[in-house]
Amino acid sequence: MTRNPSWLAALAASALFITAGCTENPADSKPAAKVETPAKAEAPAAAAAAAAGVATGVATGVATTGVAAATGAAAAADGSLALTGDIIFVGSKVSGNHACKFTDWTGKAKVTGDDVTTAKISFTVNTNGIQADYEAPSKWSPKLEEHLRSDDFFSSEAHPTATFTSTGIVPKAGEGTTHEVTGTLTIKGIAKTITFPATIAAEGGQFKAKAEFSINRKDFKIEYPGKPDDLIRDDVLLKLNLKS
Repeated sequence: MTRNPSWLAALAASALFITAGCTENPADSKPAAKVETPAKAEAPAAAAAAAAGVATGVATGVATTGVAAATGAAAAADGSLALTGDIIFVGSKVSGNHACKFTDWTGKAKVTGDDVTTAKISFTVNTNGIQADYEAPSKWSPKLEEHLRSDDFFSSEAHPTATFTSTGIVPKAGEGTTHEVTGTLTIKGIAKTITFPATIAAEGGQFKAKAEFSINRKDFKIEYPGKPDDLIRDDVLLKLNLKS
Protein backbone atom coordinates (compact mmCIF):
# COMPACT_ATOMS: atom_id res chain seq x y z
CA MET A 1 0.00 0.00 0.00
CA THR A 2 1.37 3.41 -0.98
CA ARG A 3 1.33 5.93 1.83
CA ASN A 4 1.04 9.66 1.46
CA PRO A 5 4.19 11.27 2.91
CA SER A 6 2.28 14.41 3.85
CA TRP A 7 -0.27 12.34 5.77
CA LEU A 8 2.54 10.59 7.65
CA ALA A 9 4.14 13.92 8.50
CA ALA A 10 0.86 15.26 9.88
CA LEU A 11 0.41 12.12 11.97
CA ALA A 12 3.93 12.42 13.34
CA ALA A 13 3.39 16.06 14.20
CA SER A 14 0.18 15.21 16.06
CA ALA A 15 1.92 12.48 18.02
CA LEU A 16 4.72 14.87 18.94
CA PHE A 17 2.19 17.43 20.18
CA ILE A 18 0.39 14.85 22.30
CA THR A 19 3.51 13.37 23.86
CA ALA A 20 5.72 16.42 24.22
CA GLY A 21 3.46 19.45 23.83
CA CYS A 22 1.17 18.90 26.83
CA THR A 23 2.10 20.77 29.97
CA GLU A 24 1.50 19.48 33.47
CA ASN A 25 -1.47 20.75 35.43
CA PRO A 26 -0.20 22.29 38.70
CA ALA A 27 -3.53 21.42 40.33
CA ASP A 28 -2.70 17.72 39.99
CA SER A 29 -0.02 17.94 42.69
CA LYS A 30 -2.32 19.54 45.29
CA PRO A 31 -5.27 18.11 47.23
CA ALA A 32 -8.71 18.67 45.77
CA ALA A 33 -11.22 20.53 47.92
CA LYS A 34 -14.16 18.42 49.00
CA VAL A 35 -17.28 19.97 47.49
CA GLU A 36 -20.46 19.10 49.35
CA THR A 37 -24.07 20.15 49.10
CA PRO A 38 -24.88 23.78 48.26
CA ALA A 39 -24.44 26.18 51.14
CA LYS A 40 -27.23 26.96 53.56
CA ALA A 41 -29.82 29.61 52.80
CA GLU A 42 -28.13 32.28 54.91
CA ALA A 43 -25.05 32.26 52.67
CA PRO A 44 -26.45 34.71 50.05
CA ALA A 45 -27.06 37.29 52.78
CA ALA A 46 -23.51 36.92 54.00
CA ALA A 47 -22.24 37.20 50.45
CA ALA A 48 -24.31 40.35 49.89
CA ALA A 49 -22.90 41.94 53.03
CA ALA A 50 -19.37 41.09 51.96
CA ALA A 51 -20.04 42.44 48.47
CA ALA A 52 -21.22 45.70 50.00
CA GLY A 53 -17.84 45.97 51.72
CA VAL A 54 -16.03 45.72 48.41
CA ALA A 55 -18.40 48.19 46.76
CA THR A 56 -17.72 50.69 49.53
CA GLY A 57 -13.98 50.29 49.11
CA VAL A 58 -14.22 50.74 45.34
CA ALA A 59 -16.54 53.75 45.64
CA THR A 60 -14.13 55.55 47.95
CA GLY A 61 -11.31 54.97 45.51
CA VAL A 62 -9.21 53.06 48.05
CA ALA A 63 -7.65 49.73 47.10
CA THR A 64 -9.01 47.14 49.48
CA THR A 65 -5.68 45.38 49.91
CA GLY A 66 -4.19 48.75 50.80
CA VAL A 67 -6.77 49.17 53.54
CA ALA A 68 -5.81 45.84 55.02
CA ALA A 69 -2.13 46.68 54.88
CA ALA A 70 -2.66 50.06 56.48
CA THR A 71 -4.66 48.71 59.40
CA GLY A 72 -2.26 45.83 59.99
CA ALA A 73 -3.17 43.75 63.04
CA ALA A 74 -5.37 46.40 64.61
CA ALA A 75 -8.70 44.90 65.65
CA ALA A 76 -11.95 46.29 64.29
CA ALA A 77 -14.92 47.19 66.50
CA ASP A 78 -16.16 43.58 66.37
CA GLY A 79 -12.73 42.25 67.40
CA SER A 80 -11.81 41.00 63.93
CA LEU A 81 -8.43 41.49 62.29
CA ALA A 82 -8.07 42.84 58.76
CA LEU A 83 -6.26 40.47 56.43
CA THR A 84 -3.73 41.15 53.72
CA GLY A 85 -1.65 38.86 51.52
CA ASP A 86 -2.32 37.05 48.25
CA ILE A 87 -5.25 35.23 46.66
CA ILE A 88 -3.98 33.46 43.54
CA PHE A 89 -5.48 31.04 41.04
CA VAL A 90 -3.60 29.03 38.44
CA GLY A 91 -5.45 27.80 35.38
CA SER A 92 -4.02 25.23 33.02
CA LYS A 93 -4.52 24.27 29.40
CA VAL A 94 -2.78 21.86 27.06
CA SER A 95 -0.11 24.34 26.00
CA GLY A 96 0.63 26.15 29.26
CA ASN A 97 -0.42 27.59 32.61
CA HIS A 98 -1.54 31.05 33.73
CA ALA A 99 -0.90 32.23 37.28
CA CYS A 100 -3.33 35.05 38.10
CA LYS A 101 -3.73 37.24 41.18
CA PHE A 102 -6.75 39.07 42.55
CA THR A 103 -5.62 42.64 43.16
CA ASP A 104 -8.71 44.03 44.88
CA TRP A 105 -10.11 42.19 47.92
CA THR A 106 -10.95 42.56 51.59
CA GLY A 107 -10.72 39.96 54.30
CA LYS A 108 -10.92 39.51 58.05
CA ALA A 109 -10.31 36.93 60.73
CA LYS A 110 -11.86 36.81 64.17
CA VAL A 111 -10.22 34.48 66.68
CA THR A 112 -10.48 33.99 70.44
CA GLY A 113 -7.01 34.13 71.95
CA ASP A 114 -4.60 31.79 70.18
CA ASP A 115 -7.14 29.01 69.55
CA VAL A 116 -7.41 28.92 65.75
CA THR A 117 -10.33 26.46 65.91
CA THR A 118 -12.44 29.43 67.06
CA ALA A 119 -11.41 31.52 64.07
CA LYS A 120 -13.91 32.87 61.56
CA ILE A 121 -12.27 33.72 58.24
CA SER A 122 -13.93 35.59 55.40
CA PHE A 123 -12.90 37.46 52.30
CA THR A 124 -14.56 39.15 49.35
CA VAL A 125 -12.87 39.42 45.97
CA ASN A 126 -13.62 42.01 43.30
CA THR A 127 -13.60 39.84 40.17
CA ASN A 128 -12.79 42.85 38.00
CA GLY A 129 -9.43 43.17 39.77
CA ILE A 130 -7.34 40.48 38.07
CA GLN A 131 -3.65 40.51 37.17
CA ALA A 132 -2.95 37.72 34.69
CA ASP A 133 0.49 36.11 34.44
CA TYR A 134 1.56 38.29 37.36
CA GLU A 135 4.94 36.59 37.68
CA ALA A 136 5.84 36.96 33.99
CA PRO A 137 3.34 39.15 32.09
CA SER A 138 3.34 39.14 28.30
CA LYS A 139 1.74 41.33 25.67
CA TRP A 140 -1.22 38.91 25.73
CA SER A 141 -1.83 39.23 29.48
CA PRO A 142 -4.22 42.25 29.25
CA LYS A 143 -6.31 40.34 26.70
CA LEU A 144 -6.47 37.37 29.05
CA GLU A 145 -7.57 39.63 31.91
CA GLU A 146 -10.47 40.92 29.81
CA HIS A 147 -11.41 37.38 28.83
CA LEU A 148 -11.41 36.26 32.48
CA ARG A 149 -13.89 39.06 33.28
CA SER A 150 -16.23 37.93 30.49
CA ASP A 151 -19.13 35.51 30.68
CA ASP A 152 -16.79 32.69 29.62
CA PHE A 153 -15.27 32.85 33.10
CA PHE A 154 -16.19 35.11 36.06
CA SER A 155 -19.00 37.16 34.44
CA SER A 156 -17.69 40.17 36.34
CA GLU A 157 -20.39 42.56 35.15
CA ALA A 158 -23.21 40.37 36.46
CA HIS A 159 -21.23 38.95 39.41
CA PRO A 160 -18.66 41.57 40.50
CA THR A 161 -17.69 39.68 43.66
CA ALA A 162 -16.73 36.22 44.83
CA THR A 163 -16.76 35.38 48.54
CA PHE A 164 -15.61 32.85 51.10
CA THR A 165 -16.81 32.50 54.70
CA SER A 166 -15.51 29.76 56.97
CA THR A 167 -17.97 27.72 59.00
CA GLY A 168 -15.53 25.45 60.84
CA ILE A 169 -11.83 24.81 61.48
CA VAL A 170 -10.60 21.55 63.00
CA PRO A 171 -7.09 20.26 63.77
CA LYS A 172 -6.04 17.79 61.09
CA ALA A 173 -2.36 17.30 60.38
CA GLY A 174 -1.47 16.56 56.79
CA GLU A 175 1.46 16.94 54.44
CA GLY A 176 2.69 20.36 55.49
CA THR A 177 -0.71 21.39 56.89
CA THR A 178 -2.17 21.69 60.39
CA HIS A 179 -5.93 22.10 60.03
CA GLU A 180 -8.95 21.46 57.83
CA VAL A 181 -11.18 24.37 56.90
CA THR A 182 -14.83 24.17 55.88
CA GLY A 183 -16.74 27.11 54.51
CA THR A 184 -18.98 28.59 51.84
CA LEU A 185 -17.37 29.58 48.54
CA THR A 186 -19.54 31.65 46.21
CA ILE A 187 -18.52 32.30 42.60
CA LYS A 188 -20.86 33.63 39.88
CA GLY A 189 -23.63 33.62 42.47
CA ILE A 190 -23.24 29.85 43.01
CA ALA A 191 -22.60 28.87 46.63
CA LYS A 192 -20.89 25.60 47.50
CA THR A 193 -19.67 24.16 50.78
CA ILE A 194 -16.00 23.24 50.42
CA THR A 195 -13.45 21.63 52.74
CA PHE A 196 -9.68 21.93 52.26
CA PRO A 197 -6.40 21.53 54.20
CA ALA A 198 -4.53 24.59 55.46
CA THR A 199 -1.74 25.73 57.73
CA ILE A 200 -3.12 28.15 60.33
CA ALA A 201 -1.52 29.87 63.30
CA ALA A 202 -2.56 32.57 65.79
CA GLU A 203 -0.25 34.08 68.38
CA GLY A 204 -0.05 37.41 70.15
CA GLY A 205 -2.83 39.00 68.14
CA GLN A 206 -1.32 37.88 64.82
CA PHE A 207 -3.11 35.50 62.46
CA LYS A 208 -1.75 33.55 59.49
CA ALA A 209 -3.35 31.08 57.11
CA LYS A 210 -1.93 29.34 54.03
CA ALA A 211 -3.59 26.85 51.73
CA GLU A 212 -3.12 25.33 48.29
CA PHE A 213 -5.89 23.18 46.86
CA SER A 214 -7.80 22.62 43.65
CA ILE A 215 -11.43 23.14 42.72
CA ASN A 216 -13.37 22.09 39.65
CA ARG A 217 -14.33 25.28 37.82
CA LYS A 218 -17.41 23.60 36.36
CA ASP A 219 -18.92 23.34 39.85
CA PHE A 220 -19.34 27.12 39.54
CA LYS A 221 -20.54 27.15 35.93
CA ILE A 222 -17.21 28.27 34.52
CA GLU A 223 -17.43 26.05 31.47
CA TYR A 224 -15.44 27.70 28.66
CA PRO A 225 -13.71 24.75 26.95
CA GLY A 226 -10.88 26.58 25.20
CA LYS A 227 -9.75 25.83 21.67
CA PRO A 228 -10.24 22.35 20.21
CA ASP A 229 -6.47 21.79 20.10
CA ASP A 230 -5.74 23.65 23.35
CA LEU A 231 -8.39 22.59 25.84
CA ILE A 232 -8.65 24.18 29.29
CA ARG A 233 -8.47 21.75 32.19
CA ASP A 234 -11.29 21.57 34.70
CA ASP A 235 -9.24 21.71 37.90
CA VAL A 236 -7.92 25.11 39.00
CA LEU A 237 -5.29 25.59 41.70
CA LEU A 238 -6.16 28.10 44.45
CA LYS A 239 -3.36 29.55 46.60
CA LEU A 240 -4.21 31.52 49.74
CA ASN A 241 -1.58 33.35 51.76
CA LEU A 242 -3.40 35.44 54.38
CA LYS A 243 -2.09 37.31 57.41
CA SER A 244 -3.16 40.06 59.79
